[in-house]
Amino acid sequence: MATLMSTDVRKNSKEIDTMDLSDTDAEDMMKLLKPLKTATTVLCDEKMPTVSLIVPLKDMIKKIMSPDPNDSHIISTMKSAILGNRYTDKSGLDFLLMATAMDPRFHTLPHLDDDSRDMVFARLTSKVDGLVHTQPLPCRANACFPRQGTSSRPKDHSSPENVDMLTFRLK
Repeated sequence: MATLMSTDVRKNSKEIDTMDLSDTDAEDMMKLLKPLKTATTVLCDEKMPTVSLIVPLKDMIKKIMSPDPNDSHIISTMKSAILGNRYTDKSGLDFLLMATAMDPRFHTLPHLDDDSRDMVFARLTSKVDGLVHTQPLPCRANACFPRQGTSSRPKDHSSPENVDMLTFRLK
């Protein structure tokens, strides 16, 4: 015990490799899983987590989990399992991308190429246009009625100006 407490031994203790392969693998696994813990914490810490966070977090995880030739066999296996096919349903992915595009934090869709980004905004614009022309917007607390002293008819929310304004705000 006295030898282990000696200052000479403790100075050189960093040079002594006392870890075996399983210890090294465990440390590597902890490093690998840390971004997943961070993503989970981000979602859990939000008071009202939104679906728009899924695509950016998935993209971050995909980048971190990309294969590296220096990875051990166990880490490579874990990365490939984590990168397994997720959200392969086209309609589900479209929904997630449109939700992300409407979130001001991620509306630029930096993880997509220009063509994919344009397609997302085109689908979103088409959906908004379809909703505005087929369904009247609900009135809340007289918000759709003009001020006192003017006509008491509700405003027409399906006018072309409103559609253009919505389209402009989405881009």
